[in-house]
Amino acid sequence: LGAFFHYLPEDPLLWQKWLEFICCNCALTLSGVEVIQICSTHFIEESFLSFIQKALGFTKKLILKPDAIPTVSFSVQGHTAEAAQSSQPLPNVHAKRSL
Repeated sequence: LGAFFHYLPEDPLLWQKWLEFICCNCALTLSGVEVIQICSTHFIEESFLSFIQKALGFTKKLILKPDAIPTVSFSVQGHTAEAAQSSQPLPNVHAKRSL
């Protein structure tokens, strides 16, 4: 389906959950970082409003549900998906936020 990048959500609670996922799943130092985006492959199918429409070719964009939280992490070696929930991982989307 292609990958998309998503900006972190505006909601402070969701923003914190996304940031916890990002920081726990990669060795990032976020000091001085103004824009953070996360790839859609870190979300399960059920996280998207438009997954089926995208898969069937009715839309070009994957739209995240307002309460979506990334749960799919990848090992650094081998890049193997480890879903925190059962389901298939998806493509990427954008997010922007000053830290």
